[in-house]
Parts: sequence; C-alpha cells; structure tokens
Amino acid sequence: MSENRLTYKKDESYKDSLECRQLCEWVGKDKRVLEIGCHTADLGKEIKKNGNYVVGIDYNKEAINIAKNVIQEAY
Repeated sequence: MSENRLTYKKDESYKDSLECRQLCEWVGKDKRVLEIGCHTADLGKEIKKNGNYVVGIDYNKEAINIAKNVIQEAY
C-alpha cells in the first residue's frame, strides 16, 4: 500500500466557502506565504490570486506533485 495516496475527496466548492474567503482576506495582497500542510494547494491557489507568492510544504509526495502546478513552490 502506498503512503502517498490522496486521502480526501476534493471539494470544488472550497474556493467559495466562507473559511477560504476569510483566510484570503486575512492574508491580504502581495505577501510571501508559507502554507504548511498544503496538500494539493487548494487554499494556496486562492491566496495566490491576490498577487501573493505561495510556498507549500506537505509530507504527501503525490499531493506535492499536484501542488507544484498550482502554486509557485511546493516541497
């Protein structure tokens, strides 16, 4: 069994959720952001839209491979 399996169902409505909107507002614009536990960078993608530079880290290598296509850097 692979330890890198994605373990949650992706919810496309997350970007419209109150939590996501509040976090994006709190972060603001034109910042450098470190997202710890970014998984596939769903939140990072939304934060990036405000001109922020987003770096994500996660232990799941499969998720990081997806995140690398969504935010500026992912490890």
